[in-house]
Amino acid sequence: MSPIRVLQAVCALSILTGGAFAVQPHPFPASAETPMPKLLSVSAFGQVMAKPDMATVHLGVQADGPTAAAAMQANGERTNAMVGRIRALGIEEKDLQTTGLSLFPVYNHPGIMGEGAVTAEPGDQPSPPPVSVTPMPTPAPARPPGAPFVPVVVAYRAVTNLTVTVRDLSKAVWVIDAGVQSGANLVSGVSFGLSNPEAMREDAMRKAVQAAKANVLAQEAGVSIVGVQNLSEGGGYPGPFTQVGPFFGKGGDGSSPAVPVEPGQLTLTSSVSISYLIS
Repeated sequence: MSPIRVLQAVCALSILTGGAFAVQPHPFPASAETPMPKLLSVSAFGQVMAKPDMATVHLGVQADGPTAAAAMQANGERTNAMVGRIRALGIEEKDLQTTGLSLFPVYNHPGIMGEGAVTAEPGDQPSPPPVSVTPMPTPAPARPPGAPFVPVVVAYRAVTNLTVTVRDLSKAVWVIDAGVQSGANLVSGVSFGLSNPEAMREDAMRKAVQAAKANVLAQEAGVSIVGVQNLSEGGGYPGPFTQVGPFFGKGGDGSSPAVPVEPGQLTLTSSVSISYLIS
């Protein structure tokens, strides 16, 4: 037999031999089946109510000007006055935070800005339409019929948003009034909360566990509780209780706030799901 044929025969035998071993898997010992545990699953809810002890007030200052720099300067002056008056109430610096600052152009619009249009002074509050209107210093010429509208910058507007944390609820309404009296013309709301919500949350969870009444269910089912396999808890922290806004100051001496603010109560719920091992 030629060397080439011998090599071919050896290769063929190797392939056949490898295929024969490949189709003969080695046996593995079978694993013992683990019995499933017997469980008693219970779900329940708990709820607690508490009076809030802190508030968060959202104030803002909007100012217009003929130029961007003028708008920012007017806004800055009024914001500084607002912050100073709020600090005078005993609000600490750490409880004041600037949460927004924007500057953008104001454009004229057909039927709104143009010939015969009126402009409001920065900070003016909404009021019924006046008997007479004041024309713009430089009214835009009337647009010919069919001509395309080209927006024109007529002013610049700067807006600052301030968030105030009030830890003495008796001062909440005075913070709002002080802000409005000193220059704030935007109030987006006030929310109430707890300085220590964790204690309230734990109380709600304890009530949920007590409401589960697993021992009573086990007795009714004729079984005994021997342990806990799983416990999961869910719930929510108290969110904003109410929103107050818009708010407008009296414009007087500030001897009494213009709008009362009532904190009410906060409600927190907790849910638990418990899987007990039984025998």
